[in-house]
Order: sequence, then structure tokens, then C-alpha cells
Amino acid sequence: MPRERRSRKGRPRTAAVGSGSSAPEQFGERPQNSCLCSLAEVTDRAPASLRFIAFEGADGAGKTTQARLLAAHLRALGHEVVEVREPGGTQTGEHVRTLLLDGDAPLGGRTEALLFAAARAQLVEDVIAPALARGATVIADRYVGSSLVYQGVVRGVGVEDVRRINEVGTGGLMPDATVLLAVTAEQAAARRGAGAADRIEREPIDFHRSVIAAYDEVLAAGDGRLVRVDGTGDSEDVAARVREALAL
Repeated sequence: MPRERRSRKGRPRTAAVGSGSSAPEQFGERPQNSCLCSLAEVTDRAPASLRFIAFEGADGAGKTTQARLLAAHLRALGHEVVEVREPGGTQTGEHVRTLLLDGDAPLGGRTEALLFAAARAQLVEDVIAPALARGATVIADRYVGSSLVYQGVVRGVGVEDVRRINEVGTGGLMPDATVLLAVTAEQAAARRGAGAADRIEREPIDFHRSVIAAYDEVLAAGDGRLVRVDGTGDSEDVAARVREALAL
């Protein structure tokens, strides 16, 4: 099935959503009060064109919960919504997920990058591209941004190398919007709890601090389709911020 290729040229711009002022924030400046502005204010895409939305952030940021709540909101408005998670979502992807997250054997950063990209490639081919082709909205719990951060930066593989691997795997298919849920490493750890089970969640706190810092650096250098949303507080409050950010 032919895949859509989505790209946008121009200077990277980001929006942050929380409480406080209304000026757009460039990542890295981190004012105490995040701005109150929508994706429509920082990109040339109308909200109606947001058919592929990815959630990113640290383990414990609330991505799975917010993806589910946004999907429920859109279904209530009459949209067909397909939810996907990474790694996984296909028979092949679930096997790869077991290797990446549940196994005890050590994995190098390049191995991780290739396995994540392989699972993603199958997910795009089997689920995401067909869903978009028939007019459905796709909401992803992680996408390429995770690999750029976790493997490209924190594991030291290199952002551009990881980007090239995923260009091949996805055919260049990128989200219309990426929502970065902003929390501290300590807040994320408290949400994960002491029983955090998978291999990456068990990494030390400094690893997760590096992930959060890398998200701000790497995704802000993207193509202007990123919004940063305050991920703290009650899940329904965060969901309202997400809808405001996306003007949905």
C-alpha cells in the first residue's frame, strides 16, 4: 500500500501548554509558566488535518493514559480512531517488544535502535498506513521521537543515524503533531512505582533525567509540529491541556 509522506519546511517552532503567559516557548528556555497556545498558532496546519498524533515523553509521563483519553474524546466526536503502541501493535512487533523490554540478555544501543525501527516499520505497513489511507485518525503511544532520544542521544548511537534508519523503516511517514508530556524524572519515577518491570524503566534515575533533557533538545529541532504540554496533575486536567494544545 502506498505510504503518505509528510514533511514541512521552515524554521522549527514549538508551543507549550500549561498555565501562564501567552508567548511561544523555545525549548530549553523553560519559563516557570508555560504558554497557553495551540498547535494552530504555531504551524500552518488546521486542526482538522491532525490525523496522525504521537505522544512522547519519559517512562511514567502519562503517554498511554493521555493517548487513550484523546482517542475517547475523538471517538465521541464521531471519528474513527486507531490506537497504536510502540514497540508492538503487530504480531511481529509484539515479538520484538518481548526482546526489547522483557528479556534479560544485554542489548547494545545499535541493536535497540534497529529492533525498534523494525517493529515500527511493520506497524506502519500493517496498521498506520492502512488506517490513514481509509481516513481514520491514528494516535500513537511513542513513535520515531522515542528512538531519536533513547537510542540516538542517551544510548549514544547518534541522532542522524537513528533518523536514517527510521526514514527507511517508515517510508518518511511522520506525525501531523507530536505531544511531549513534560514531567520531571522524579515525578515520572513516582508514577512508575517500585514495581516498574521492563528493562528500560529499570534504568537508574540519571538515565531518565538524560531522556527528559534529550527530548527538549532533539524534538525541538524538528519540523515545527511539536507541542509541549505540562504533564503534571490529574489526568483529566492534562487531557484538557492536550485538547487545548491541539485545538481538538
